[in-house]
Amino acid sequence: MKKTIIVIAALIISGLTTVTKADEGMWLLPLLKKYNEQQLKEMGLTIPIEQLSGADPDGIAASVVMFGSGCTGSVLSENGLVLTNYHCSYDAIRQHSSAQRDIFKLGFWAADTKQELPVNGLSVTINRKVIDISDEMKVLLADPSKWAATAERDLLKGAITVLNNRYQRLFPGMNLLFRSYFNNKLHVLYVQEKFDDIRLVGIAPKSVAKFGGETDNWKWPRQSADFAVFRIYASASGKPVPYAPSNVPLKVEHHIKVSSAGYQEGDLAMSMGFPFNSSRYAPAAEVKEKMMVMVPPVIAVRQQRLAILDEAMKLDDRIRLLYAAGYAGSANQYKDAVGFQEWSNRLDLYNKKKSKELSWAGNLSDSLDILYAKAAEDKKALQYLSEVFLESWSTLGFVNGFGRAFLGIKPGIPGNKGSLKNLKNNIRLSYGAFDPATDRKVAEAVLKIYMDSIDRKYWPDPLLEATGKPGFTVEKYIDSLYRGSVFAARDKLFMWMDKAVTPIKQDPLFLFAEAVSKKQFTLFRSIEQVSRQIRSLQQKYDQLNLQRYNGPVYPDADRTIRFSYGKIEKLQYEQQDFPFQMMFSSMIKKGSQLYPAQSDRYNDYLLHPQLLKLWEQLQQSGDPSARDMPVTFITNGDVTGGNSGSPMLNARGELIGLVFDCNWESMTRSYQYEPLYNRVICVDIRYILRLTEFLSGSKRIVDELLGT
Repeated sequence: MKKTIIVIAALIISGLTTVTKADEGMWLLPLLKKYNEQQLKEMGLTIPIEQLSGADPDGIAASVVMFGSGCTGSVLSENGLVLTNYHCSYDAIRQHSSAQRDIFKLGFWAADTKQELPVNGLSVTINRKVIDISDEMKVLLADPSKWAATAERDLLKGAITVLNNRYQRLFPGMNLLFRSYFNNKLHVLYVQEKFDDIRLVGIAPKSVAKFGGETDNWKWPRQSADFAVFRIYASASGKPVPYAPSNVPLKVEHHIKVSSAGYQEGDLAMSMGFPFNSSRYAPAAEVKEKMMVMVPPVIAVRQQRLAILDEAMKLDDRIRLLYAAGYAGSANQYKDAVGFQEWSNRLDLYNKKKSKELSWAGNLSDSLDILYAKAAEDKKALQYLSEVFLESWSTLGFVNGFGRAFLGIKPGIPGNKGSLKNLKNNIRLSYGAFDPATDRKVAEAVLKIYMDSIDRKYWPDPLLEATGKPGFTVEKYIDSLYRGSVFAARDKLFMWMDKAVTPIKQDPLFLFAEAVSKKQFTLFRSIEQVSRQIRSLQQKYDQLNLQRYNGPVYPDADRTIRFSYGKIEKLQYEQQDFPFQMMFSSMIKKGSQLYPAQSDRYNDYLLHPQLLKLWEQLQQSGDPSARDMPVTFITNGDVTGGNSGSPMLNARGELIGLVFDCNWESMTRSYQYEPLYNRVICVDIRYILRLTEFLSGSKRIVDELLGT
């Protein structure tokens, strides 16, 4: 089957920075030989740099995969076994959990490939090759008359089309992703294959995988076994195909090797993954905007919503399973926002960046501050609108997304059967992801926040009209929206679709959603007027910034594969000293001291009976040194969102751990790297291997991981 070719050009690069520290940088693979090879060798690298640069199709880069759309994974066996984070697997776990078989609580381990569980909507993307195509691009752009149409306006886009056609012939069936960097001086092609038949092989119980829970999230010390095992399936010929029972495990000739030999503080530690984005070269005005405009609505709205969900999930296991994945993601983003707010202030991020910026950007820096401030009120209103009406209130989110599709359904007139079937599937998926009663409580709470936080001029018209009437309360208003709406419940909506009586354009929730969209559009239009001016100045800012540097440089992250390196190092600041490694005994001590009774099944430090059993087993060892074991460790590398599940490699390119978090002190990492504070938290591969064998009751998976 012919694959769709993806052509994307990143035409604008923010700034660049000269980097000499090993621990800073999310490096482009094609530049490793030029910029990083010598330093890596000095730090102990023993493998050829080509194994890391993506030029070798059998190198490590081909075994580091994009897991889903937001995480990283590693291929660790010749039969397509993939290791990633537990927290990247919530949706997969939810799909196979029920009140009768709750694998969040119980964990899951397939006894053989026949028991491995298919996951809907999950994909794994493999970079088959990463190619520097700068020379080819330079030749094309030097003489566009040979290939460009007379009316060609965007020569870069046209040149990419030429190269796309060329490489499509070389790599038939592959996805091609083009990126341009350094003000279009470097051009990289990522040749990719996307596999859609991914199956769950094994996970630990949630209280083991997420020991410490939200309390310890973004914190060090940490003792979470945050890992999950999956497998890639393909056709008999190894090609990507949709799920089918007849598919077989993907055969790979090369994969990342696992090392259980351990490490020492100061050892070289390298990671590779797919970081979302970073803003290392953004102007100080953008930092201030995030601190003052973008983050406060996230904190205010999500804090309230999470509290309501938390209470409902504790009272009802059905609701707990329903919201498990969404709650975890929202809680993670909420705490990230809280951490950014705290540490941007503690580190005086804006003022320090502003002071440096003034030294080279001068009045341009002040002009950007003025323009960002001009759009601040509208942007904050838009952020509140998005958080309240699109992110938190699930029923209204569905109406915003699909409401207009119902306009074509007329009373007494049959609709298109295919369209109706697709619409009903979307209803089942959307309404199957939240509890209507809980969602109404959320709606009441977040609407109050919206009304208390922003000026009335930003309120949707129906809300303004309602507040002008006697006896208005938010509770009564929400009740009136639901009472007269077919969107109030899934079954009610299905009944209306089968026999439409009232036109959808008269539905109160539909009308409210339309008013929200209208207000959103008005804000977009107002903000865009200022944004055009900002973009114009930003280009000048970027040009000045680019002129400042030479030497090793890296661009901001953009969801392409990147390489980071540093060393295993403890965290030490402000008279605090945290070790580079956590042992099993520290977890037992933490659980016992914080919750000695261990009676609350919702406490974040619950010591699962299997953990206690394993601890007892360790204590029976005749070798005193074997009565404890490392569970997690930290490095001073440079990662961000999207690196979850990235392999942490030793100097031989062997996997020693799995990236799963950053520490609380590094919450400004998107805007700057702080060598004193930034740490990468990893689960130790030895803990992963020991738990896998112990919890599964079999050496099947461990033997495959170790290649024995």
